[in-house]
Amino acid sequence: MDKSLQRALGVEKVDDPMLPGLRPHDAGKVIFAFLPDYADPEDEFHKVTSKIDPPIPKNGGVLFDSWLVKTPAGDVFYPLYFYGDVEGFRQQIELGATQLGLKMAKVEGDKFVVSGGPAFLLSECTVTLDGSPFALPGQ
Repeated sequence: MDKSLQRALGVEKVDDPMLPGLRPHDAGKVIFAFLPDYADPEDEFHKVTSKIDPPIPKNGGVLFDSWLVKTPAGDVFYPLYFYGDVEGFRQQIELGATQLGLKMAKVEGDKFVVSGGPAFLLSECTVTLDGSPFALPGQ
C-alpha cells in the first residue's frame, strides 16, 4: 500500500489486519452498516454511499473491506471507512442508510454498539475477514 494512503488511513502495517474501528486512527471514521440477509457487501456499499445525490462530501472517499461482524442477535454488519471530509461522509452514509431502512453500528472500546438498539461485547460477536473467522485481541 502506498505510504501516503497508509498515513491517511492510519494503517501502520498492511500485513497486520485489525477490525476497522479498533485501529488508533479510526476514531470517528468508521461506521458499520447492516447487511440485509447476507446480501453482497459490495452492492450494499454502493447503495448506501450513493443513495444521497448530490453527494454531501466535498473531498476524500469511503472504503470498505471484507470484514463482517455478526452480533449475538444474528444481525450482520460491514464497515465503511471514510477519510477526507469525514463529517460529510458520516452524513452521506447515515442519511443513505436511514433512507434504505438500515441499522448502523460502531465500535466503542470493547463494545459493538447498534444505533437505536443494544450494545454487545465485541468478544460476543463473530468477526470474519474474507469469509474466515478472525480472532480479535483478547480472544
